[in-house]
Amino acid sequence: MRLGFRKAWLSTGLILLTLTTMVVAACGGSSSTPQGQAKAPDAQQIIRVPLVPNATDIKRLDPARILDFYSQQVAMLMFPPLYALDANTIPQPFAADGAPTVSSDGLTWTIKIKPGMKWSDGTPIDATTYAYSINRALDPCTKDGGAGFLYFIKGSQAFNSTKCDAPASDLKQYDSKTLVGSASAPGPITATDPQTLTLNLEAPSAWAIGALTTTQSFAVPKQLIDQFGLTDWTNHLIGFSGSMFSLTTWDHQGHVTMTRNDNFSIQKKPTLKEIDFTIYKDGQTEFADFQNGRLDVGAPPAEQYQAHKNDKTFKEIPFLNVGYVAPNWGRAPFDDIRARQAFNLAINRDALATAIGHGDSIPSFHIVPQGEFGYNKNLTLPQGVTSTAGDAAKATALFQDYAKDKCGGDISKCAPVTFEITTGPTAQAEAAALQGMWQSAFQGLKVQIKLVDFNTLLDDVFGQPSPATVPQMYVLGYALDYPDPQDWLSLQFAKNSPNNTVGINDDTLFQQMTACDTTTGPSREAACNQAEQTAVNDSAWMVLDQAKDFWETNPNNKIVNYGHQSGGMPSLFQWLDTFIAA
Repeated sequence: MRLGFRKAWLSTGLILLTLTTMVVAACGGSSSTPQGQAKAPDAQQIIRVPLVPNATDIKRLDPARILDFYSQQVAMLMFPPLYALDANTIPQPFAADGAPTVSSDGLTWTIKIKPGMKWSDGTPIDATTYAYSINRALDPCTKDGGAGFLYFIKGSQAFNSTKCDAPASDLKQYDSKTLVGSASAPGPITATDPQTLTLNLEAPSAWAIGALTTTQSFAVPKQLIDQFGLTDWTNHLIGFSGSMFSLTTWDHQGHVTMTRNDNFSIQKKPTLKEIDFTIYKDGQTEFADFQNGRLDVGAPPAEQYQAHKNDKTFKEIPFLNVGYVAPNWGRAPFDDIRARQAFNLAINRDALATAIGHGDSIPSFHIVPQGEFGYNKNLTLPQGVTSTAGDAAKATALFQDYAKDKCGGDISKCAPVTFEITTGPTAQAEAAALQGMWQSAFQGLKVQIKLVDFNTLLDDVFGQPSPATVPQMYVLGYALDYPDPQDWLSLQFAKNSPNNTVGINDDTLFQQMTACDTTTGPSREAACNQAEQTAVNDSAWMVLDQAKDFWETNPNNKIVNYGHQSGGMPSLFQWLDTFIAA
């Protein structure tokens, strides 16, 4: 069904048809409530859920500045999105009152906003709120690495790429320029009346509706930001909300508590009274707490996957997520394609999945994961290698050729390599395995591991002024934001994308990704496949595997309807349907 839905976004006319279908299908999101299932009393509607970012805290709660999977799971419960992914990873209206109305040329989207929404302090949430919030995510002063999600808006990339002109003394940090227009002088982003938001697009877009589900288009409270400023306003969110839940606790020591917002009115109210998130440095501690009854949801770490995959409450679904190694094109040896390809081909993904993952992931070198529109079953590694075991002999030959030109023929004199990876037993085992593969293939090359917590890695990768200060190489994972190849290709690798932190610079790749984003009709898939093959040949990402998503629920606490969508977390509509049974 997802593949069929994706193909329905291939032209403006089909966008209109599919958006209409989307609204009819929404009906408040999917629900599978068993008939006659009695609910526990309200005081018992509490669920304890883990977040495992390999850190002691989530990164931040400013939706415009969220880049990570863990912060998003908290923020999405407080700040209402226009559209949200449902259990089938299909965008559905949330604060939007139906699908966008799309002009005949595909360049103007008109979105109606549901009436009656308010922040906890009584301030209305309307089209003006969303115009402000989307512009703020694109404002160069916000320093948002996720602004690329919104580059479908006319003039947005140019605006976001300028230098912030606000003085350092300006607490609010707004640039003097704006994309927001008015009813009398429309701009690329315009609230034409309190319930009508109009967006002008750069070009007809196959992916814009999915991008409107990301945190960068969530409503944010201007009144708090103006009062407390860009960096401090999220420290004043206790008891505050505009959506399903309010923030009750955020102690920065591993605990986040969300309490149902009984003033929430644009969807049915959630049955759950409270969601208690506990943040863990590693999956082993998290699963031990689940087994000891301290959590209602848990996931076995890799080394325990096989032992628990047949447990009574174990669930597993396809996960649109890849783990990858990113080499910095601006730092030797990875400024040379031969070195990048050599490192890519030296990776035995089968061995990693068996020895490190214990079957909890699928060996893969695909950037666009299996299950996503645009998945290319004929994709190869560099040099035409088709095996997920790589080709160590070709890797050695490539690096020796590189060393002959750049290191006087002596590999030991080539620039040493340090790669950055998060802490945690599984990550450390993976790092050691990668180090061994590379040192075996490139005898004499010094390869070092730098272990950091997840939040530090995000800062080191996305918080730097240029590729020159980004790590020489790093290991991260990427999960679906919205179901389209653009999310995996041009959003990551385009020349001016904020996510292109390692200085990827291949004009052929840039042209092919543009073709992927703008081609309509049946030929789009082939255009996206071509761009992905070039990205793999360039070793823009050295993908290691595609993860599986799995979890268990506490058998002693009857949790009904809890589940994930294929982006690896519960959708808002799944949270609406989750409850504790009597």
